[in-house]
Amino acid sequence: MPDVYLSAARTWRELAPGVFASDFYRYAGGGGAALFRMSESAVMAEHGHPTGEHVYVVGGRGTFGELALQAGDALWVAPGERHSVHAITEFTFFATSLP
Repeated sequence: MPDVYLSAARTWRELAPGVFASDFYRYAGGGGAALFRMSESAVMAEHGHPTGEHVYVVGGRGTFGELALQAGDALWVAPGERHSVHAITEFTFFATSLP
């Protein structure tokens, strides 16, 4: 049977002020899949992903580096490329990366 992640049972951990993550899966060596929720004006510090990162914006507006994104947008962040994330409005996105 597949793993199911019901919204009513979702737990969130705070990564930085106004930045929250709800993990779907974490690899032992790093990477995984998670839903991120950011309060308006919250900032995720500059970071990178050794294997790259796929992102899909679920709601709101924000920036990944200099790129402005809104609900329905998706992007690929290349391996090792560094970026910060800034929430313009309340901002929710799904991100996944390999270990």
